[in-house]
Amino acid sequence: MIVSIQFYLSNNIKTLKDQCIETLLTDKSHDPFIEQTIIVPNINVKKWLQLEIAKSCGVSTNVNLNYLEKGLVTLLKEVSQNTNIAYYSFLGDNDRKLDFQLLILTAINKLKDSEKSGDIQSILDYINGSNKRFWQIAEKLTFYFREYEYQRPGMIDAWFNDSLYFTSGKKIETAQKTIYAKVFGTAKDSDCLINEYSKAEHGVYTTLPGFAKSVDSCERDEKKTVYLFGLSQISQFHFNILLKLSGAYNFKIFQQNYLEIFKKYKENAWNMVDENSEESNPLIKEWCKPSMENLQIFKKSLGVTDFTTQYFENESENPSTLLALLKTKLRHEQIDHKIENEIKQDKSLQIFGAPSQRREIECIHNSIIENMRKDKTLQLTDIAVLVPNMDTYRIHIKSIFNNEQLIPYNLSDTNAGNESIFADGLIRALDIASGNFTRPDITGFLLNPCVMYSLGITRETVDEWIIIFDTMNIFYSYNENDKSEISHSKTPWYTWEYAFQRLRLGRIMGNSPDKSFHDIYPYCDIASGDSDFLDTMIDTMESLFAFFNQIRKGTLTGVQWKEKLMFFIDSYLKIPDFIKEEESVRDSAMELISGLHKFDDFMESDDVNLIFISSFIKNNLSEIPASKGKYLSDGVTISLLSPMKPIPFKVVYIAGLGEGLFPGRSDRSTLDLRNEKKEVGDITKTESDIYLFFELLLAAESKLYLSFVEKDIEKDKGLYPSTVIVQLVEYINTHILNKKEIKTKSVEPFEIFHVPLIEESLQNCITHNIINDKTDIFRMFNDKKRLARFLYSYNYLSNQEKEIVDARYNEVVKEYTINTCTPKQSPELFLSDRVLFQYLEDPSSARMRYVLGISSEQYGIEDLSIKEDEPFYNGEYDVSNIVEKMYIQKIESMVIDNKTSEQSDILINQMVDADFESQMKRGFKPDGEYATIVLDSIKKALSDRLSDVKPIEQLKKNMIPGNVFYSKELDFINGRIVPFIRYNPLSIETGDRQLSLTGKAKTVFFNGSKMTFIKVKQKDSSDFISDTKGDFKGIANYRDVFTILISYAMFLKASGEKYSCTCWFFCTDKPVVIEIDDFQKVISWFDNLVDDYIHDTDFDDMPLKFIKGNTQLYSRLFVNPEDEEQRSKVDIDFYRQFCEDLEEYCDNDRNEINELNTLSNACVPENVREKLLKRLSILQEITIGGEINE
Repeated sequence: MIVSIQFYLSNNIKTLKDQCIETLLTDKSHDPFIEQTIIVPNINVKKWLQLEIAKSCGVSTNVNLNYLEKGLVTLLKEVSQNTNIAYYSFLGDNDRKLDFQLLILTAINKLKDSEKSGDIQSILDYINGSNKRFWQIAEKLTFYFREYEYQRPGMIDAWFNDSLYFTSGKKIETAQKTIYAKVFGTAKDSDCLINEYSKAEHGVYTTLPGFAKSVDSCERDEKKTVYLFGLSQISQFHFNILLKLSGAYNFKIFQQNYLEIFKKYKENAWNMVDENSEESNPLIKEWCKPSMENLQIFKKSLGVTDFTTQYFENESENPSTLLALLKTKLRHEQIDHKIENEIKQDKSLQIFGAPSQRREIECIHNSIIENMRKDKTLQLTDIAVLVPNMDTYRIHIKSIFNNEQLIPYNLSDTNAGNESIFADGLIRALDIASGNFTRPDITGFLLNPCVMYSLGITRETVDEWIIIFDTMNIFYSYNENDKSEISHSKTPWYTWEYAFQRLRLGRIMGNSPDKSFHDIYPYCDIASGDSDFLDTMIDTMESLFAFFNQIRKGTLTGVQWKEKLMFFIDSYLKIPDFIKEEESVRDSAMELISGLHKFDDFMESDDVNLIFISSFIKNNLSEIPASKGKYLSDGVTISLLSPMKPIPFKVVYIAGLGEGLFPGRSDRSTLDLRNEKKEVGDITKTESDIYLFFELLLAAESKLYLSFVEKDIEKDKGLYPSTVIVQLVEYINTHILNKKEIKTKSVEPFEIFHVPLIEESLQNCITHNIINDKTDIFRMFNDKKRLARFLYSYNYLSNQEKEIVDARYNEVVKEYTINTCTPKQSPELFLSDRVLFQYLEDPSSARMRYVLGISSEQYGIEDLSIKEDEPFYNGEYDVSNIVEKMYIQKIESMVIDNKTSEQSDILINQMVDADFESQMKRGFKPDGEYATIVLDSIKKALSDRLSDVKPIEQLKKNMIPGNVFYSKELDFINGRIVPFIRYNPLSIETGDRQLSLTGKAKTVFFNGSKMTFIKVKQKDSSDFISDTKGDFKGIANYRDVFTILISYAMFLKASGEKYSCTCWFFCTDKPVVIEIDDFQKVISWFDNLVDDYIHDTDFDDMPLKFIKGNTQLYSRLFVNPEDEEQRSKVDIDFYRQFCEDLEEYCDNDRNEINELNTLSNACVPENVREKLLKRLSILQEITIGGEINE
């Protein structure tokens, strides 16, 4: 037989493409009506080649581009003499994957109950009764059996002859051989499952290797030409089929080849193809092992005389950039050494490390914009962004590219399981049914657009539902029976059913924390008080749970599963009009589900459970291709590394090149028998990825960017680049930049750049962003971020840097300048005690909020805590909080109700137990063993704190009979005092505007003409008193002191009464009493504070926290010499010292940039001492009582 195989080789993909098209057109000229077949490796190469053929010919017609596997099947069918060929079903095809897995499942089921069960014991031990593992092992064996047929035909032949391939006789090979024989039979036993289950419906089961063996004669008088383009590696099995078909077809193989021997010796190089082939370039020697082994397979199969070879040179041109020079060297092309010596590191090849994947993609996004701005000829379709793992990078790519909306892009190489809204809803439903009904799972499902459309509800409605679920602390399980299966506590709390019972009861009883019905506490709010709203929510949720409970337990037949899932899709996953493109995914999913009857064909009883169905649907959804935009035509191409292969782009970005992440790791599973012995043609994942990287390096035409994550922020640990980056940099330094000259410092080594953690960092904004000539990865195009950073950092720049910034950002500053002089005016100004406190604490930021009209409620002094999605928290039962509340309760009991300490403790324990149980049943505290631990810790803390009653008895001695105690909260309404929270404001005329004041105070005694504030603190008295009696300690605990002062002043103004003020701080060691006698000075101080807040136009950088912590400054504040000249000198010295200390404080203690201060350009006023005295002098009116003596 004369072999008709011709090799067309080149080390440049564009040269290879041009020769392929030229050959195609030459062959087509003989008969333009003959369809020409081109076999390509993947859909991306197919699309690119189609576009290139169309560019060359004006149109691409009568050209059939197919993939290797399908193409070979088509060719085999064309030459086969079998008249029943149409009835063959290939188990390797995706649409027959389920059949193959079910055959393996059936084989294991039959073998485990037979005399051969011992042969598969190792498999049975792994399964160990788990349906999930049962399905997983079937998936794995489906993949490995197919790989063995392609890469280990000798193993399959040994099994067919009832022998083991390896002499070691491992149990795992025996198990796999037994299962394979049960599915496909042996030479001695044809009683196998493919014969038993082959039916007219799907034809005769076979595999590509099995079918290829059945095709005998492959001879034709007139041979048709078939082209193979861009296949970097062809396995021994596939090449053997090409040899078999070469009697009927002429194969023209266009393949990239980078080996030096082919560059030198052309077709004669085949004589030198072996493991030790001549190669002078260390990178090619290290990175091109897959290519060498592939050539060894060809040589072994063909000999050296049964084929022809043509090697095509590239057009010679002198390199002008570092990347071009690197590619020239890797292609073994001649270089003018004078030109070579002139080339140094430039922007054509850039390597950078980023502190996170998000920053990595941000830099790539900004660099694309910079490249488009600099090169007006560059098109978006000339740019590619490649990542090794789309699962981890997808979220950052979409977030950054979609949010900025500056760069159109197409995202390929993803699947419906990751991208489709419909598939997300279906997968979430299956996860819920097989899970624990957790709140995040349920809310995630309800937020799916398909679900909302099917239920006829809006996003706003679902958000209201979620608020109710969150407020009621629903965590997991439908009812207490479900909860008891996963928890040690058999209680209904935190379950969905209990929540629905509370909601229904709330409609009748309202939301009363003190009432219950059969241990069910009602819940009602504004939304759930609407009966229609409540009925819709509960009916919807109960219908969902009814369906989930039907399918989560027990087993069904395949037909029953099909009916239930079809019903579910029709009821809950309808496609809304605005995402009509999801219909194709839905149709594919419906086609999958319609094939579930196959489970009944193979499995003898109705033992198909949710695990099998869920795994089958999820895996198949992940194989449905999905993409955003059209590949190569809708903007920048973003894709996985693997399918791109050698397609050329002008600008290429490769992200994710970190150590341990790229190259990928090989599969070392003990199930994979190929790991027992490596053979020629066995290409590991690591070797394949490195070779792919090499091809991409040569495919980048103008610029190549390589990046990696160099920081684990969570662990605060440095990370390293991939070995390919290390080797590439070493090669550049050694063979291009000249390492000897680097050592003498006459030439700089190749520089890897390091991206700062935040985009708007000073170094990023100024140095790299403007003057670096080796990289453009630091560009920042968000004007607002750039302006904020500019305003904050301008005073820290050198004069040269200021000039650069002024020239570059002047227009931006003008555009975003804010008028900070004129606040937003309104006829009435609302002012609360909280706002005044914020003004004392940080005048500049509080003033900026006033100017911009920002609500003070967004900036409360209380910290908001985030509730976890599991009930392992104390909620209202924070130990410190409950101790403070119960201490107040004991004070009230002993001082007002004249109870003894023992009586008060019994009452408090009863209150804690009752309230704890109530909170537990209302979902505000954990249950089970953890509840006991929490309650014990609270009681121990209470016992420790409440055992010393001397401070309370001392307070009681200071109280006169008939005093009034408000243990809840006070508010000020038109001069009256009420013991409830109400927000009717007190109106005050301020001259030009009407001022409305609101405020509140807690735990206040009124006895006679004195009002006494009670504060229980979990701190010792050193926070309030110093070594010198009566001296206030650097305004430590200023929050409590100023809170009391503001509340006291507002009460005086509201009531018109002349009360003196005392505050008892019950500290952990002893009580501290502060007294304020001169109420007129307090009112005057308060009026000045309000007036400053309204009328002051300056933005004073005088943070109270800084002053509080600087005892030296604070002590100098009240030094007041009588001599005016001395007083002026004190003011100047204080201002200078204040500025110096504040700058150091900002560098060390202000971890976050205050955006409001940044916008206001706040600064220290020259009269800072005068202003501080005005604000803080009131503290001199406070008398510290120190320790209370008995």
